[in-house]
Amino acid sequence: MESAEAPPLEIGGTLARAFALIGQFPLRIFGVAFLCGAVPTHLVYYAISIQTAHGISRSLSSFETGFISEISATVVAGLLIGTAGNDAGVAAGFRRLPQLVAAGLLKGLGSMLAAAALLVPYFFVATRWSVVGAVVASEEVGINAAFGRSSDLTDGVRLRILGLLMVSGVAQILLFALFVALLVPITGVAVALQDFTLQPAAFAMRLLWETLTIGFSAVLQCALYVALRERREGPVTSHLSEIFA
Repeated sequence: MESAEAPPLEIGGTLARAFALIGQFPLRIFGVAFLCGAVPTHLVYYAISIQTAHGISRSLSSFETGFISEISATVVAGLLIGTAGNDAGVAAGFRRLPQLVAAGLLKGLGSMLAAAALLVPYFFVATRWSVVGAVVASEEVGINAAFGRSSDLTDGVRLRILGLLMVSGVAQILLFALFVALLVPITGVAVALQDFTLQPAAFAMRLLWETLTIGFSAVLQCALYVALRERREGPVTSHLSEIFA
């Protein structure tokens, strides 16, 4: 049940905030997502998928891609929200980069283990720790405290957060279908989410898709974090856009 003292989390309002940020700061958001999310992600994909002893590539499992994407989204969200009220811009977030990577690893590992058990434990973990990257960067607390803070902020509204994540997931599935439908006829290359290849057209398409999804996931985490703080503590900032200003 939701707290009697705090208003309910608005799913539509949180999504609207995320899209508003993307519309206002697309270059910063997707630039960070590309350089600090998609590129490192593909380097890891390459290291995992290439069997160096025989030079044979393999497909990545959904657990592997999910684990790596979880780390990337956590890091990018922290780098973006770490700019709040700081004239140094995105560079300010890099002060917390080791902590962000550590938080992403723990969150990704927890999510992967929960998903291996059942969907219910996965959704519990995914909602409970949904804003841990934003907490690490914005509140500059330790790793353990960040997970505890995320759990506290999400307490009472995890079903709504689950709804938000499900809406986001369905939207990404539909967007991927559109993405493939538009680009595959142009490039003549089919793209599978778990397949890694250095074939230029397929590589570029995967890099573009990862940039879009990591950027959106990171911004959604930022918007959700601010919404959760506002319902508990009142206005965090007069304008959410100040996070990126």
